[in-house]
Amino acid sequence: MAGDPDTERVVLAKLDPNEVAVQVCQKVIDHLMVFKVEFLDTLKIESPRAEELAVGSDPGRTARLLTIAAQRGLPVGDWTHTGMLADAMNTMFTVLFSSADGPTAGGGLLDSPEVEAEDAMRVVLLACKCRIAIDQRGEVTPRELAAVAGCSTRTVQRDIVEGLLRPVKGTRPQRIPWEDAKAWLLQREVPGFVEGDDFLSRMERGEEPYPRPRERSPEEIAAALGITVKALRAAGWRPS
Repeated sequence: MAGDPDTERVVLAKLDPNEVAVQVCQKVIDHLMVFKVEFLDTLKIESPRAEELAVGSDPGRTARLLTIAAQRGLPVGDWTHTGMLADAMNTMFTVLFSSADGPTAGGGLLDSPEVEAEDAMRVVLLACKCRIAIDQRGEVTPRELAAVAGCSTRTVQRDIVEGLLRPVKGTRPQRIPWEDAKAWLLQREVPGFVEGDDFLSRMERGEEPYPRPRERSPEEIAAALGITVKALRAAGWRPS
């Protein structure tokens, strides 16, 4: 029997990006070992440690940066716009939500009712979907909005009933326009949302839609990733 979702659900702001990276890498290792045992048992593949893989692999880096982006928005690492964030999400879908029989639709898994209570990376991906939709003036679902706000879907539904959020008429499941979603998140002081700052607003003002970041020092990059400069260099980082 499931417990109270308000006490069991994953809260985005409380996630440690490094711990999420380790969880993701452990799933990668589990997939690899199943594949080895069932199909390629003749290969001499030793199981790596998730903690090591989290620092020195693309899945670990992607999981870490996705978590930070979900928590506070862009830019993060070398990701400067939502197109890069969407590409990283697709990579994570492939890494986590696929099997030997073929890929599984990540969107369907994100819509699972167990998402809030069980899986940190699914909450991260829901929050990233919400940020992308708002930046591009789209629509978001109550579940996506709840993920980025760090509350339960029931809280969002309550505010819909009270008229604080106005879903687009006739949408099933309900979809909330970006204006309402952003105003609601600004009122809750969720990091990474600024009034009048999104992709189209910047284009309308004649500004660079995705500002180019300055070249950052290895110390800044390591701090953003939550690792040491030594670990950064060991993972293969070189100045551009």
